[in-house]
Amino acid sequence: MGKKSEIDFEFGFHPNPAYTFENFVEVPSNQKVKYVLLQVAQSVRKKRGKTNGARSKEQCEDANHEMMLNDLFNNSKIDTPDHQVDSSKQRKVFAEFIPNPIFIFANPGLGKTHLLHAIANYVKDDFLLISGAEFLRRYIYAVERGMVNALVDYILTRKIILFDDVHELDRVETKGTRNFFFHIFSTAIPYGVQFVVTSDRPPRKLKNFEERILSRFEGGYVEEIQPPSAEEKLAILRRKLQEKGFSISDDILFLIAKNSPPNIRFLEGVILHLEILKDMGMEITEDIVIRTLSEKFSIDVRRRDKFIKEIAEECGRFYGVGVQEIFSSKKSYSATSARYLLIYVLHKKGMKGYEIAKKTGISHPIVFRAIDIMKKRVQESPELSQIVEKIIQKF
Repeated sequence: MGKKSEIDFEFGFHPNPAYTFENFVEVPSNQKVKYVLLQVAQSVRKKRGKTNGARSKEQCEDANHEMMLNDLFNNSKIDTPDHQVDSSKQRKVFAEFIPNPIFIFANPGLGKTHLLHAIANYVKDDFLLISGAEFLRRYIYAVERGMVNALVDYILTRKIILFDDVHELDRVETKGTRNFFFHIFSTAIPYGVQFVVTSDRPPRKLKNFEERILSRFEGGYVEEIQPPSAEEKLAILRRKLQEKGFSISDDILFLIAKNSPPNIRFLEGVILHLEILKDMGMEITEDIVIRTLSEKFSIDVRRRDKFIKEIAEECGRFYGVGVQEIFSSKKSYSATSARYLLIYVLHKKGMKGYEIAKKTGISHPIVFRAIDIMKKRVQESPELSQIVEKIIQKF
């Protein structure tokens, strides 16, 4: 946390050591934000200077993170909802210039707080990590004790301010605190203090924030963490289970991913419950998971067999055939096309070939042949590609 200057009370949080860049589960929906914030952390730590001679532990960590960034951005492009960003251009921008402020927004449970703590753990000192609610409490405390100027002096000695949940100041009655925030904000940035702010909504939806603050937010770098897709939730579940050292069948993971909200904290909560049940000697079956989701999380679970039938009905509508024909051995054009479409949609939803064969009763050779054929057809036919995406979005 560093020295307290002249204030005689704790201001800000110590970061949770469990929140690091290494254990942040990276998926396409959050990849870009992680990259940007890692660049920020590296930039701030480098400002502290390096000593000559043998490489320090921090220098080694910097080198490791640089290798990680190179691997990430040399091998892929970053997808955003509206367009693709050329990774080489994006990397060059952040290598030469770190925007200030950086404003990250997302729904609850998607990793905003994890990433702020990861920055603090990476930077190690000369940071201020604080939430909107804590900032409000401590500002009132400083006013009551006549220590506002000392508080400003303390804040301006930080190299980076990590401000979590700024939307907690978005109330009519917190105008005085917002004025103080603006004073800190507008003073610190010319001093070279880096600002990273998170919120559950974009700047323009902070209805009680004054234009002078909003325009400064928007004058920096604004980015959203997108909710994870079903495939990304599967990846997150697998990573979390790997960290805990136990496994669950893919059928059950798919059931959890399909029926859970796009919230990483929710997924962690489900895993915690299942871990406790497993430690108690219980076998983690589909029935156990359905009961856990229903009783502990009030989730109405659709079993996978019902889920597959619903998708099959939708696929059949496009070709004028019923579910029975899709699951039959009929080789008519309509039945085969609907069958291949069902297989490909299930594959795109995260099911593996052998799982599709097991759950649908369609033979393994047909399943794998259908996946290969549909990949080519979708590339060649924009209309078919739209049909696939429409079904995936519906379910």
